[in-house]
Amino acid sequence: MKTNKPSLFLYLFASIFAVIGIVIENDLITLLMKPMIVPAILYYYIQVKKSKTNWLFLIILVSSFTSDMLVLFDLPNGNIPIALLNMFCYLIFIYFAIKDISLKYLSNIKFFYFALIVIGCFIILYVVLGLMSGLDDFSNNLYIIYGIVLCVLASIIGFNHLNQESNKTFYALIMCICFITTDVFYAVYNFYLNLEIFIVLNITVQFASYYYMVKYITCNSEIEEVL
Repeated sequence: MKTNKPSLFLYLFASIFAVIGIVIENDLITLLMKPMIVPAILYYYIQVKKSKTNWLFLIILVSSFTSDMLVLFDLPNGNIPIALLNMFCYLIFIYFAIKDISLKYLSNIKFFYFALIVIGCFIILYVVLGLMSGLDDFSNNLYIIYGIVLCVLASIIGFNHLNQESNKTFYALIMCICFITTDVFYAVYNFYLNLEIFIVLNITVQFASYYYMVKYITCNSEIEEVL
């Protein structure tokens, strides 16, 4: 067995049972399993990384863990610090994505597709914000900024993958799709249709995003065509 498998198994085990705990509304299972997820993925990152530790990524994981704990304990007005922590993580990923930008293979058709991605992201943002009625001015402005930051991240990552496909840009793309999906399901569940399936999908995709974060950060930056 490879040394990284126990940490990956722990991450999968904790994620699956945390979701089960939410589905069956068992607070004890959720309380036990959810705090194990980010530490397990951190251990996995430490085991699979082939270069020096990326401290910015460690900050992302600490922020994600803090956000998860705020969700777990359902603190009053906890949505605001959660949104701020998530937005902070997105800003760091924007920094990583900007570093990945290359104009070497840019063409008119790729620029056209990039424009479609930007338009698509902001259409999704407009629709989601339309669902989030009844917010005070501060929360409304915060979610607008939050959405814009995520749109910028998605646009840059989409551009990178269109312009120069590689394993790294592919993992970044999947990671960003997880971010968007998680936030959309959160908005739908909390502001439009309060069905349990939406919160389950929200949590499941969020947990999956941790794995793709590690794959993106640890992937070789050299261009490798995705098969």
